[in-house]
Amino acid sequence: MKHTSTLLLLALILCNCESKKSKQQQLEAAQIQLEMASEKELIKPKIEATGSYRKRQTQAGYQLSLMLTNTSEYTTYKDCTIEVQYYSKTNTIIHKTLIKISDTIKPNQTITVDKFTDETADIKDVNSLGWTCIDAVIVD
Repeated sequence: MKHTSTLLLLALILCNCESKKSKQQQLEAAQIQLEMASEKELIKPKIEATGSYRKRQTQAGYQLSLMLTNTSEYTTYKDCTIEVQYYSKTNTIIHKTLIKISDTIKPNQTITVDKFTDETADIKDVNSLGWTCIDAVIVD
């Protein structure tokens, strides 16, 4: 009798622990879904663009070495649109151009991409360049 009641008590405790674990997993899954839904509503993707550039010697334009970092925990992006800004000595934007990067960037991943700008218009007095990711497609 003593063993039976002990086994019964142990079984009840295990069932209770399992239901708490299941509820915790359900709450975590709901939190992830909520965060993913809120990221889809963002106007600007969670992609940081850093890197360097140099003027091309034999052709017009610049060579960009970009590092794109997806700062989202759950959302995967693809087809990033990078806006490149050309600044004068007074930090005034004198020209803008768009570059499309078709790579896929998973959550918390950084990729490196080399791209060339191919301006046909004569852009003069460029002192520096800057860039920002302005758009990206969310991969479901």
